[in-house]
Amino acid sequence: MSSAGFLTLPNELLYQIANELGADCDAMNLRATCTQLKLILEPLVFSRMTIDTRKHLTMLVDLAENRTRAAYVRKLHIASLENPARVCECTVHDGSESWSKECLELALRSMQGVTSLNWTIDCDNPCWALETVIECLSALTTVSELSVYLKGAWSKPGIFPIRKICHFKHLRACSIRVDDICLLLPITKAVITSNRPHLSQLQLDGGFADVDHGAFDADLSQLFNDTPPGFASAITHLSLSKFLLGSAAGMLPHFGSLQSLQLNSCVPVDFWSAFSGSRIWLREVVVDYVDQAFVEYLESYNGLERLGVSFNGIFVGAGMADNLSSRFYQSCLPRHKDSLKSIMIYPKTQGNWCFGNDNARQLKACSRLEELTVGVNLLDMDMESLLEVANSYAQLRTLKIVPRGPGIPWNLNACVVAKLGILDQLMSAPKSTTQGRRYEIEVLIRANDKDPLFMR
Repeated sequence: MSSAGFLTLPNELLYQIANELGADCDAMNLRATCTQLKLILEPLVFSRMTIDTRKHLTMLVDLAENRTRAAYVRKLHIASLENPARVCECTVHDGSESWSKECLELALRSMQGVTSLNWTIDCDNPCWALETVIECLSALTTVSELSVYLKGAWSKPGIFPIRKICHFKHLRACSIRVDDICLLLPITKAVITSNRPHLSQLQLDGGFADVDHGAFDADLSQLFNDTPPGFASAITHLSLSKFLLGSAAGMLPHFGSLQSLQLNSCVPVDFWSAFSGSRIWLREVVVDYVDQAFVEYLESYNGLERLGVSFNGIFVGAGMADNLSSRFYQSCLPRHKDSLKSIMIYPKTQGNWCFGNDNARQLKACSRLEELTVGVNLLDMDMESLLEVANSYAQLRTLKIVPRGPGIPWNLNACVVAKLGILDQLMSAPKSTTQGRRYEIEVLIRANDKDPLFMR
């Protein structure tokens, strides 16, 4: 298509083409091809904006001076406001705090369409900068998603400006991550208090190390037990990481609308039995701690759509895990086979949780799967059977393979050898298992693997 013909396409289609390019730099390059295309794509290119005064010292000045571009911002990421006065050292201005504040305020007040704010706040950031961000952006009724990472140890949390986070009153989704756990509960309470009619998604990361869970006193029950029933009843999706979970009894009234629960490095005391007793049937469950109560909960109902189990967090004895795996595959999966769309299983080691003849039939019976993640034992790997199971799913989009064997995932060389070995098995699989395949295959070592091996 000629450049003239390209420009006759509807703007919506041009946006879709630019989005398909993936990387922001590719969209920028496309925009630079001609003046007319530049004007058309400018709202898309500047819809996502990152402010980082450590890398782009003139960013705030540019945004403050070009109000039109700032108005296009929809998803704002504030990576750092460290020493923002340095921004003005590259300009004709004197670099004073007053000018820096004016510059930051002008840029933020021009962003009238922001819907999502992802904000990393370092304990060394100046208070005036934090207060300016809160004052300018909390006034927007469009901001419905807020993600905050409080980095470092705050010596004086009592005067911490982020307590004013309650000024955001239109949030539907909020994520709070802290390094200093003493900040988590008061800030979360402020968020829930000011957004309780519509806050439906809440993600909390307690930030402590995985060594001693009993050494920290921030308990989820403190967040809900001191509040009246119905206070957090709008929450449908709850994700907790590195958080102590006390007795669920006082929290049950607040979980009446809960549909999705994700637990990472959390040991639930009596959650599963309490959920069963109160007939709270989740549609999505992702955990890294499996015990008998959890298995019994899965057996108590049907209708689960997304199920994730891993052993990368809290330690579970190998014998206990293997004993529960048989019950998980033979009893739990059949209860939800007609509703499951995603199954994610990340075994800790090679063993009964890995894919094999003992569980292939149960997995295959989950005919509506769109995503399947399973471990494979490198010492007894049957890739042909796994591909046959995957090929039986009419709607499968992704098959993720997690190799397990000696030295994995701790030994780098063993991981590389494992990935190459699985790739070789996939390449040499019979044509009957590879022809017409409609899904992607990824080979992962860890549940949060950022460098998977892809096969299309």
